[in-house]
Amino acid sequence: MQTNQQKYYSTKEVIKLIGRSVSTVHAYVQEGKLKPVEDPWGDHQGLLFLVFL
Repeated sequence: MQTNQQKYYSTKEVIKLIGRSVSTVHAYVQEGKLKPVEDPWGDHQGLLFLVFL
């Protein structure tokens, strides 16, 4: 069964999910391993990551 759900994660949530540090997550962004997305609501400070479930 395929779903089309989306979930946004903050940097802190991603850190908990993947078990890495802030600097590692930022390095992953620089290396293109993680791609942040723009805040669709316009009120979040920091990076957001979109995951399709």
